[in-house]
Amino acid sequence: MNERLSNYLLVIPQIATDPGYHLIVGMTSRSDPTQLSAEHFANAAAVMEMQWQSGPGDSIYIDHTVENVGGKCFKKIGADPAIFFVGAPFKRDGQDNPLNRLKHCGDYDRAIKVWDIEWEVTVNMQTGIGEIYLIGEAIVPEFTAPEVSGWGMQLRDWANEEDARGDAEGYAESLYTVSNCTPDREKILGFDPYEIDKSGLSDESGNPISLIPHLEKVLEYATALQEYFPETKMGEWLTKLLAHLKAQRDNPVAAPATV
Repeated sequence: MNERLSNYLLVIPQIATDPGYHLIVGMTSRSDPTQLSAEHFANAAAVMEMQWQSGPGDSIYIDHTVENVGGKCFKKIGADPAIFFVGAPFKRDGQDNPLNRLKHCGDYDRAIKVWDIEWEVTVNMQTGIGEIYLIGEAIVPEFTAPEVSGWGMQLRDWANEEDARGDAEGYAESLYTVSNCTPDREKILGFDPYEIDKSGLSDESGNPISLIPHLEKVLEYATALQEYFPETKMGEWLTKLLAHLKAQRDNPVAAPATV
């Protein structure tokens, strides 16, 4: 994630930087390479540590300290002067985190959420205390990158199943084709669920082909499997993608970015 973003704000729970966390989850070493370290957020502009005081159920191995500049382990990795580090008190369950009230761009690698929103940092030079502000509304695509990526894998699974059955109706080719054209999941911010990958849209002679007939066949196939498929979120995406591509074909200059 750090390699795909720059000048971002990273919000982490204090246990993410504490070696004691690994004693709890069964790690045998306090220097386990999976522990969060400075290299994991080298491209960040600011890092905020969510801190809470010790309470019932907290481990004796973890430093539960609330300090504006961060806990002991956080300060060790916060030596880079190019990155702003701040610690802030939160409830133990993190439910008072204002980001939880905003829609996000999707879950990445199960444990990471991404928000596309403007933010800024202010620092009181006399006290050394900083504040982070979220500005405006979060930008959320109609269909997120993780969702679309998952649907692309579903299409490939269906294609493999049809191949294994002999593909009497010729659905596998269309399922593979649409799966291969799934929008780029690596584009985290500014993701467009209708911006297909056209690199594989050509015949054996290298001539460009249209994705439209393949989409139509995929929708026919999926609806035959599940009568309610067009009403699912995946079905809605495929239907809107088909409408978008038809609009581009019929009016290539004025076709909207999304439908």
